[in-house]
Amino acid sequence: SAEKALALSLAAADLDLTQAYLDTAVQVSDAWLDVITARKQKAISDQQVTTNQTLLSLQKLRFSNGQASALDVSQQREALAEAASQAPILEKQTRLSLNTLAFLMGSADMASAVVNTTALPQAFEIGHPGIPARLLENRPDIRAAQLRLSAARWDVAAAKADLYPSLSLTARALFSAGELDLLFKNWVASLAASLAGPILDGGKRRAEVGRVRALAQEQAAAYARVVAAAVKAVEDNLVSIQKQAEYVALLEEELAVARLTLKDAMLQYRNGKSSYLSYLTAWTAIQRMERQLVSEQAQYLKYRVSLMSALGLDPVTGRGITTQLNQRKKP
Repeated sequence: SAEKALALSLAAADLDLTQAYLDTAVQVSDAWLDVITARKQKAISDQQVTTNQTLLSLQKLRFSNGQASALDVSQQREALAEAASQAPILEKQTRLSLNTLAFLMGSADMASAVVNTTALPQAFEIGHPGIPARLLENRPDIRAAQLRLSAARWDVAAAKADLYPSLSLTARALFSAGELDLLFKNWVASLAASLAGPILDGGKRRAEVGRVRALAQEQAAAYARVVAAAVKAVEDNLVSIQKQAEYVALLEEELAVARLTLKDAMLQYRNGKSSYLSYLTAWTAIQRMERQLVSEQAQYLKYRVSLMSALGLDPVTGRGITTQLNQRKKP
């Protein structure tokens, strides 16, 4: 029973290693997405700075021709400064995310992490999550908890077996005439002590049975907690994915409407029916939404990665992480 319990505990520890691999893979995926997101936002920001510089030049030209006011020029300078101020923040985010990647790769050289991808990847279909059967099949932490529960049951069996006396004879004795009597008396004394031990130990062994049984109940509660947490994680991610997708779609629609508003504001300004501030307000809103849209699209992908982790799937291949690693271990 003790040997079986140790074998199950070893298998559970191996699954802990698998879970650690999965957790690290998720962290790597998130950091990788953060690098791409920051770089895309930086590219958008650079384009916005270029556009604002062009608009500032045009406003200065209009001002020199008496077609724009000094306030219009000042407002455009402010818009340019706001767009340019995003660059250091985005460069910092990129560098920190690359440092995180290098750390997760086990490298002390923070410059070793290289990301060549320039676009956010397309999310592939995961399929129906299949709660809870697929969870029990794929998640290494659930399988580890189940093995520990089984190990605890074998520990109870071992503790019960320890209530019985242990008798053993060895072949090391020298049966000479002078020593046989002493040997026999010593053996009888040992036999008596062995038989009396379970009775005269003050209830220690029976208490050990109770202790191990309590540990088994603890493992049962831990197993139930892991399963419940897994189901909650899947449900949370399913809701987050659905609502995030809706939010991204609405944000794209809002951005399209804002661009139409920008055209109308420019037309009104050129016709002298509105101030430059109306156009500038619409243009600033578009700049903000373009950067936000990239961030929200990346967040949607992160929710997908989190769902795959909750289902025990490798975020890189989409396959069951436990099965995949077991196949790698085979010669």
